[in-house]
Amino acid sequence: MSRTYIFILGLVVLGLATILGGVYFGAVSINYQDIFIPESLSHTIVTQLRVPRLINAFIVGACLAFAGASFQGVLQNPLADPYILGVSSGAALGACIAILFGFETMNSFYIPIAAIVGAVLTILFVYFIVRCSGAASITHYILSGIIVNSFFAAVMLLLFYVSDKQLSSMMHWLMGDLGSTNNDWVFFSGLVIIPMVIWVVRLSYQLTIISTGDSHAQALGINVKKLRRQIFILASCMTGIAVANAGMIGFVGLVIPHMVRAVSSQDFRVLLPLSFFAGGIFLMGVDTVSRTVLTTIELPIGVVTSFIGAPFFLYLLIRASKQ
Repeated sequence: MSRTYIFILGLVVLGLATILGGVYFGAVSINYQDIFIPESLSHTIVTQLRVPRLINAFIVGACLAFAGASFQGVLQNPLADPYILGVSSGAALGACIAILFGFETMNSFYIPIAAIVGAVLTILFVYFIVRCSGAASITHYILSGIIVNSFFAAVMLLLFYVSDKQLSSMMHWLMGDLGSTNNDWVFFSGLVIIPMVIWVVRLSYQLTIISTGDSHAQALGINVKKLRRQIFILASCMTGIAVANAGMIGFVGLVIPHMVRAVSSQDFRVLLPLSFFAGGIFLMGVDTVSRTVLTTIELPIGVVTSFIGAPFFLYLLIRASKQ
């Protein structure tokens, strides 16, 4: 049995265990015998709180991992991910502006839409900067993303400074929060990402080729500029959905594709779907840990993923410098 099939089997087992753990563990103990009794407290906790939260965690983790794998392929760089490229910051900035102007009290869909628009505009801004520089190299994309990320972080700090009533709401959301998202939006976003995933998977063969170099891809008749624009927009939309659902959660798009690539395949026809499911399962597990590891408070999930991702990012930098 190949490593890929073993990895898929492990994902299935881990996914089932994560779902059961996410349903069972929490601040309030539940009785499995009462879950299917509509009037019981256990039924309410499971159906109204824990299951929607697990679904939200899966959507967010899957989107971030899938977008990270897509960015790494189209930019031919293992360090590319939505967080580093500034797409997550752009989505967060869009949502913060909407919160600052009070849109969150008008309609529950305004904040997610603002986050998606911010993510797409950010990647288009990065693309514009690279084009204006006259040197459309992969390094310029990464550096431009880092610059935009730093600039947007400064803008968000300015918004924090001038805001008053919305400060607590913005800070809590930016640290990562899977529990306060509107359930209607969560299920709607789950439907929205399906055609995006299908679209990118259809381009996965071209992604595999372009990951080896632009010249190789062009020699095989692939329109590199068109492919890059499509991946940029689709991956940014998925990042915007993830940020809209949970706030800023970093490094998932960096860590998960590398883990999948190490134990499975470099072929994006395999890497993308496995990253999607592995990212969702990973974030479901991290969320369960973040809300149960301490009995008195719930840790922000973005903080937990940063504790995991930052050392991994350092490891990748050291390995790349040695190579």
